[in-house]
Amino acid sequence: MNAVLSFALPDLPVAQMLHTAAWVAVLTWASAGLLPKDWRQGRWLLASVFWAGLMAVWDAPLSALGLAFQSPSLLSLCLCVMAAWVDMRTPPRQIFSSPETLSGVSVVWTALLLLGWALMLDVWGQLPIDMYLWGFTPGPLWLCWGVTGAWMVWVGFQNSATARWHSRAATCVLLTCAVFLLTRAPTGNAWDALMDPWLWVYAHVACLRRLGFQRTRINHS
Repeated sequence: MNAVLSFALPDLPVAQMLHTAAWVAVLTWASAGLLPKDWRQGRWLLASVFWAGLMAVWDAPLSALGLAFQSPSLLSLCLCVMAAWVDMRTPPRQIFSSPETLSGVSVVWTALLLLGWALMLDVWGQLPIDMYLWGFTPGPLWLCWGVTGAWMVWVGFQNSATARWHSRAATCVLLTCAVFLLTRAPTGNAWDALMDPWLWVYAHVACLRRLGFQRTRINHS
């Protein structure tokens, strides 16, 4: 078992590079929204240069973030990069702030929410299988590829706005799997590449927002 786990661990320099890149991406996404939307490309460039420069000359913030929150998942990294790319090319609309009118969005966030709860129950020893240990095997990657393939087939039957959002989200999942397969970052476990605490918390927020939107529509109808 130790040999299997050692083989699955990422190279330290690669893990450190992606750890830094993930935090820069997440902090850029969080802070760019505070800048004027009229700046478009400028706000993303300014925020990313600020955080990258800060971490290059002062390692204390990155160390503190790593100790307190570990590393953002590769999925969070891909989502933040996709959000910046979409926002710079189209009218302001970040992928994390999915429009309430798009169909199937609740299913995406609910899937992430349930994945986080399943991992939490696994930590508490309440599952019949060792789910986290399974993350060191190819099983989760095959599962993600299969689910994402079915997801893309479903996208093909949606209208243009819905298809665009879901194709971008599915692309982020595929990129996450590809980067993990190449690097094994951040920990060598597939679940850590797909989920982190803050993404899990955001999934709760997104689901609650969708629920509130649905109730508002029902009350107005």
